[in-house]
Amino acid sequence: MGANLVSSLSAIVSALLALYSANEALGLFLFLMVEEAGVPLWFLPGDALVMAAGARPGNTPATVLLILLAATAGAFVGSTVLYSMVRRGGRPLLDRYGRFLHLNKERITTVERWLRRYGPLAIVAGRLIPGLRTPTTVMSGLFEVPYWIFAPSTALAALLWALLYFFAGSLLASQWQNVVALVAGEADDIAEVAVVVVLLAIGIGALVRRRRGRHAFH
Repeated sequence: MGANLVSSLSAIVSALLALYSANEALGLFLFLMVEEAGVPLWFLPGDALVMAAGARPGNTPATVLLILLAATAGAFVGSTVLYSMVRRGGRPLLDRYGRFLHLNKERITTVERWLRRYGPLAIVAGRLIPGLRTPTTVMSGLFEVPYWIFAPSTALAALLWALLYFFAGSLLASQWQNVVALVAGEADDIAEVAVVVVLLAIGIGALVRRRRGRHAFH
């Protein structure tokens, strides 16, 4: 039973990665849409995907624009789905599924205070802070923030987030290339190594945040 489950999950992950490799922009949009809708993609967080896209060699202005649009749209659509579900389901939905989204009392209280005090600015800021993106969306729906306020605030935050992680990945890849070229005297396949390093770093960070979230929840 356990072996079959692992095999099935492995097949699903492989299929998703194949889809992403075949069409990066579409894959990025779908991954982020699902993740921002509240489904934790622990095997490949959206932050890492956007950074990897920035670190990929050969980007042109057209590909950069396409990736940024896909990332922004995916985050925005997914957030809208989660916001709508919470707004309809209300507190019972949060009480039942909040733990799966790592929503502890401290995070909920923080976002609630920000929303009441700063309104749209709190949505933008909350969506940019790691660990508060999902709580910000959930609490916006729970407090019935009007969609005409939630939508533009979330769209702006999604764009800023995409820009931040994309160009962070580009910068890290550039710095890594310089270091390796200096030490090894050559730059063969450096970009690919940089992407792996970025993915590992983000993956470790995600695991640490998830463990902290579990401890905070309990």
